[in-house]
Amino acid sequence: MWDSRFRIVGGFPLGTQITTFSPLESTNEGAGGRAHCLGKVAMFSAFLRRRDALTVAAIVAFSVSCTSEGNGTKGEPPVLEIHSVLTAKDIVLPLDAYWPTDQQNSDSFRAVYIVGEQCMKRFGSRDWPAPALGPQQKIDQRNARRYGVFVESEVARFGYKPPVDSNSQGTASPPPQTRTPTDLENKVWAGEIKETPDGKKVPVGGCSQEAEMILSKGKAPVEYRDFVQKLSLEANSDALKDSRAQQVNSRWSECMARSGYRYRDIWEPNKTFGGERASNEELSTALADVGCRKETNLTGTLLAIESAYQKRAIEENSEALEKIKDYQDAIDREVSRVLTESRY
Repeated sequence: MWDSRFRIVGGFPLGTQITTFSPLESTNEGAGGRAHCLGKVAMFSAFLRRRDALTVAAIVAFSVSCTSEGNGTKGEPPVLEIHSVLTAKDIVLPLDAYWPTDQQNSDSFRAVYIVGEQCMKRFGSRDWPAPALGPQQKIDQRNARRYGVFVESEVARFGYKPPVDSNSQGTASPPPQTRTPTDLENKVWAGEIKETPDGKKVPVGGCSQEAEMILSKGKAPVEYRDFVQKLSLEANSDALKDSRAQQVNSRWSECMARSGYRYRDIWEPNKTFGGERASNEELSTALADVGCRKETNLTGTLLAIESAYQKRAIEENSEALEKIKDYQDAIDREVSRVLTESRY
């Protein structure tokens, strides 16, 4: 996710709401009650006899009330709203609030370089290259393909391959430097060596970590990158195993079959095609895929389900996540001060 030569302080890095449904709570009716309720869902679906996105989303929302057994012993959390997803910017998840923005990352890059200059001077770098100042904010694409492809204009050109101009991770790149650091400077900066050839001891984590400690007023940087990532991965895994996700996956599979494509789950087509350039077969498959995702509102449904799991994770880890927020706020204040006072 990030280059060790360009350490940052405090981390890595709604759309238009088209369709909204009322909250529906999961119930604990037991096996008999659940079967009866699922039977009502089937009758509801058969009665409507429409396969547009609105109907599919309504059926999914209705079926939430039939869920009595979820992942583990907690049950499946209620899905509050299901929206249509049109662009990557529409894919916003609750845990995203605990990642720094691209602008915060960019500012942190610069502040760490500036503060770390004094450390680098101890190792002979008299003109340590600080990144140039200037706006570095980008559109965050972290979640762009979290649920696979869904943008017709992209797959028409690239199939299942990432668009050539896409920054899939969404992290801010380090700004340009005044010169290229030497190999030894990079190692001292990142803490890849314990001492220099002339016997000078390198601080643990290098000058970059020393600069982080200064910016954080001597507090050890909170290791929330891994913690938030862990919560995110767990929520994603639980969401994909959720009965409602499996239901919409099945409807997507049925839609693909009507177009002549036999896939059991949404990830199979992506694994089918290789090579650097998309073949005509890949392009046609990807277009059919996106069409079925729109018909079933698959992306919006998966987003709503995972959001429910992430919200539960936030509630269960509120104390730790609040500390993360406080730490990032403190870092932001110090970074702002450093950049304001800097000569760069």
